[in-house]
Amino acid sequence: MYKPLTKGALARLAGVRPNVITEICHLQRGTINIYHLSSIADALKIRNINEIIELK
Repeated sequence: MYKPLTKGALARLAGVRPNVITEICHLQRGTINIYHLSSIADALKIRNINEIIELK
């Protein structure tokens, strides 16, 4: 069964500060650090960037 991942848990897995995850989720960041994006993708085992971000 799928268990949702909290922002805090994702921050710990990715090795980034929790406020980084919160700001990204709430679209409060004008830019996203490539290190943060890469760390989040690794933590979620994502290899296709389109699964994380959407350009409009």
